Amino acid sequence: MVYLLATDAAFNRLKNEGALPECFWLNASGLGNDERLALSKSGQLAGWFVPPFDPSDAAAVAQAVETIEEHHAGSPVVVVAN
Repeated sequence: MVYLLATDAAFNRLKNEGALPECFWLNASGLGNDERLALSKSGQLAGWFVPPFDPSDAAAVAQAVETIEEHHAGSPVVVVAN
């Protein structure tokens, strides 16, 4: 299973709860390069979207999911927005 953390709020909530998924993609966020690099090296962060997409735009979210599916064929994608 691959997660799309579509907002900074979703990332921050899961991080603060100690519940970041094993494999996730981020909508471009306020993460610094060092934090992104550390998450990438840990294997948790599979990718991020730059420039960011509007998480309230259903077509943009669908495109992001399609991109993730291309990289993780056969894995379900769960979108977390809050």
